[in-house]
Amino acid sequence: MPEHLNIAMIAGEPSGDFLGAQLIQSMQALNPNINFYGIGGPLMRAQGLKAIYPMEKIAVMGVSDVLRSYPRLKWIHTQISRYLLNHPPHLFIGIDAPDFNLPIEICLRQKGIKTAHYVSPKVWAWRSERVHQVKKAVDLLLSVFPFEVDFYKSYEVPIQYVGHPLADVIPLSADTAAMKKKWGYGQGAPIIAVLPGSRQGEIKHIGPLFIDVMQLIQLACPEMNFLVPLANGVLRNQFENQLKDKGYALKLKLVDGSSREVMTAADLVLTKAGTSTLEAALLKKPMIVSFKMSHLTYSIVAPKVNVIYTSLPNLLANKPLVPEFIQHEACPNNIAQAALELLKNTKRRLYLEEQFTMIHHALKHHASQQSANALFGLI
Repeated sequence: MPEHLNIAMIAGEPSGDFLGAQLIQSMQALNPNINFYGIGGPLMRAQGLKAIYPMEKIAVMGVSDVLRSYPRLKWIHTQISRYLLNHPPHLFIGIDAPDFNLPIEICLRQKGIKTAHYVSPKVWAWRSERVHQVKKAVDLLLSVFPFEVDFYKSYEVPIQYVGHPLADVIPLSADTAAMKKKWGYGQGAPIIAVLPGSRQGEIKHIGPLFIDVMQLIQLACPEMNFLVPLANGVLRNQFENQLKDKGYALKLKLVDGSSREVMTAADLVLTKAGTSTLEAALLKKPMIVSFKMSHLTYSIVAPKVNVIYTSLPNLLANKPLVPEFIQHEACPNNIAQAALELLKNTKRRLYLEEQFTMIHHALKHHASQQSANALFGLI
């Protein structure tokens, strides 16, 4: 192995930024003489990544957003590809964001550069034809979910299950009372954490829906409190404008970031589909999952979906643990009714806690350390 390593990484959204930051930390613990560069968010940059472009420039959602942002995305994709070819790393690691990362991986691998992809593209869920692209792109695929391994092995893709870093950093038992106190609430105060998304495209469609849901819940349960974490100032302004448009008098507190601490304080989580559903499960929180996108995006995506569940807890358990309301079913009355019923159903909440604890143990495998060891093995 070279004494001094150049490792390039690209992450495309906040969940990837978290994974990348954990991975950088673990790799530096094994070898402090590494120069990390590429595209990453604030967490990766704080760990020492030299950002050629900020991650926020490529974080888009859905077909319509991609089409609107295509010239910018294409320009960044071309520029970063050229940069990596002119400054070749010993190893390139694409973190999720497969539509952005896989073509880069293929290009670099053809030039003899070792490539890895962290977080298996969900080809088992939709657009399964992409598995052939993955096979061309990677020397190693790092999987965070155990059920993915057999699928990829059937296509002779080199894959290793490493567990999920969130399961390592989130304690098996969350201190809800302490977090309620931190946010200024008494131990008995009922709280719903509301997570409308971490990208503008998500909040555009899900924000107004969740605001209507909160209004219905508050009408039925006037003592309810709502905590809404928003990843940055842009998203906060967007959501605040949506609140003004609705004009409701909600018992609501907006929080800058801190989504995990907000969920820890909650009695129930209302969230869009995505990594936040896994985080809520690891915190042992009952949840309602919803997702909405533009009609154009949905009409293109829906026919290509191969799974019956959208949320990660349901996929991991292979059964409907948590209610899901997707697209046409995602209306305020459906979601509010499900939330109120779940809040009243103590037996169901205890059952969910048991199931989520089993998922936590299954995913807790020192993922970042395992990944670091596997990646050094490629070099």
